[in-house]
Amino acid sequence: MNTALNEGTYPGKILLFGEYSVIEYSDALVIPYRAVSAQLIMPEYHGSDTVLPESNKILHALVEFIARRQAASESDMEIDTADFRHDVENGMILKSTIPGKYGLGSSGALCAAVYDKYAYSKPDRYQAHISQEAYNKTRSQLASMESFFHGRSSGIDPLCSFFDRALHIQGKGTIRSAEPETERLHECNGFMIDTGLQGDTEKLVDIFGKQMQEPDRANLLRNEYIPLVNEVIRAYLEGGNCFELVMELSAMQYRLFAPMIPVEFRAVWQYGFESKAYALKLCGSGGGGMILGFTPDILAAERLIKESTGLSIIPFS
Repeated sequence: MNTALNEGTYPGKILLFGEYSVIEYSDALVIPYRAVSAQLIMPEYHGSDTVLPESNKILHALVEFIARRQAASESDMEIDTADFRHDVENGMILKSTIPGKYGLGSSGALCAAVYDKYAYSKPDRYQAHISQEAYNKTRSQLASMESFFHGRSSGIDPLCSFFDRALHIQGKGTIRSAEPETERLHECNGFMIDTGLQGDTEKLVDIFGKQMQEPDRANLLRNEYIPLVNEVIRAYLEGGNCFELVMELSAMQYRLFAPMIPVEFRAVWQYGFESKAYALKLCGSGGGGMILGFTPDILAAERLIKESTGLSIIPFS
């Protein structure tokens, strides 16, 4: 794995397993994606005619969102909004290489950066051991903040970005570092496909919520999909037969989450699990951005996907 980023810099993330199901308390496994990152910066020069980047407007809206919720006692966010607002009004921006609406944690990195800079009390993001209490409190505050972007947040994305480490979320509360186990990442040949499309997390999460109101679909997710997600994560961390399970996961996502799979990629998705050449799955909420893939033969998978879509794959492990 890559070494940690510099202080004040927050990586993107890849939610390897657990998208959507984590809302229903499945396990989840998330890793930092350090090829992209974000940091808060203060411009060196200011002028009345300066056109501030869009991120400054987003930060301004975020600080007002936090302040309103604090005033109404609707939030546990312990953020110094006075200092935050002062820096925003003086031109602070987010410098980021994380593409938005791509499933790579752009809003999570922003929240992690704000939390680290303006939280009254926070754990040391680089200490070797983080207590369960610290994980849970930090996750809760980050989830509250990220709800500004998506309407609902598990807090997992910004938690991974803040601590800059792989995390295994187990059921309703237990969180532990998964860094030693992720040394096995190369054994499953993970890759991504850039769809060239942008997803809409809030819209797709709303679709998922409506799906869960359908008894048959909800039972399938809770009784079959979630146990499979948990089994995949155990195999991935412990060196089991991961690829066979990921193929099952790919096929079940094709059944459960069709609205989250871009139409242009459904044929190549289906071919993967039917041919057993590779397995594709959602990256975050889906709808565009990146698609994740796993394969026992990276060269063969790349050739097949290139022939089908014209796109090259991006290895991440």
